[in-house]
Amino acid sequence: MKSNQLNELQQKNLETYMKLAQISFDNTQRLMTLQMDVARKLFEDGLANAKAQAKTASKDPQQALNLQSQYAQESTQAIMDATRQLAELCNASYGECAQLLTEQYASGNKDMATSMQSLFADLPGQNSNLMENMNQVMSTFTNAFEQFAKASTASLSPKAETKATTGGKRK
Repeated sequence: MKSNQLNELQQKNLETYMKLAQISFDNTQRLMTLQMDVARKLFEDGLANAKAQAKTASKDPQQALNLQSQYAQESTQAIMDATRQLAELCNASYGECAQLLTEQYASGNKDMATSMQSLFADLPGQNSNLMENMNQVMSTFTNAFEQFAKASTASLSPKAETKATTGGKRK
């Protein structure tokens, strides 16, 4: 492998790592915004509920109990919505990373194959079987990687989650 080929491979890898870091940063920022929004909503709703209960507790205990029940339901719903948004954020992040890594792997694989062919071509007493075997190994490895990527992406899709939670039955 020549030094310029190695430098190109390193540059591609560095660019991929930078893209992954940006994806991570963006998703962390989205996660923090989601957490702050949920915390703010729960705090504001809790404060409003406490004020409403203070006004009605001495006058109508049943109304105070109804307010408390309503607040509990609304808080639970807000947390469930946040959990759903978190799952969507994680799935989207995983999808972005998996796609980027799959593309990088495919590109790197082609570059590696080209480099190996160049290396074997420069060796004395060239053996065509050696190059064929190397190509076959790389092809098998690529196919296995692609199947793994597809399976892991499919397992995190909303359809897979629905099947897992409903025992395979769609609602």
